[in-house]
Amino acid sequence: MKDMPYFMIHGGNNMEWNSVRELMTEFSETNRYRLIHGEGEYSFGEFIDEYFRIDTEDGALISEGWVFGEGDAYFRHEATAEAYCQKRYGCSVSELYEDEGSEVYWTEWYEKIRKDN
Repeated sequence: MKDMPYFMIHGGNNMEWNSVRELMTEFSETNRYRLIHGEGEYSFGEFIDEYFRIDTEDGALISEGWVFGEGDAYFRHEATAEAYCQKRYGCSVSELYEDEGSEVYWTEWYEKIRKDN
């Protein structure tokens, strides 16, 4: 399989997957880990749906970032999240979090499987 550009895929822990091969390797490692631990395998679609969201700014797949509302918007860059928050709510992310904690938060959907497992 030739390494070729996939989507812009940005993962947690400063990971970036820029090829189909890298993404498929991680998909395989995740399924290997799940099988070792008595869990069922994911289909590729289930893997993407479970561990990635689409960045509202540029459509990149991300595996960590800021979430607004109940998934109304997702951002991997703090500056973009701040700009969105100012425009939509008229305040900073930290102010919104203090006032309405459930309306914005940062999370990780995927943490790269350690190779020693």
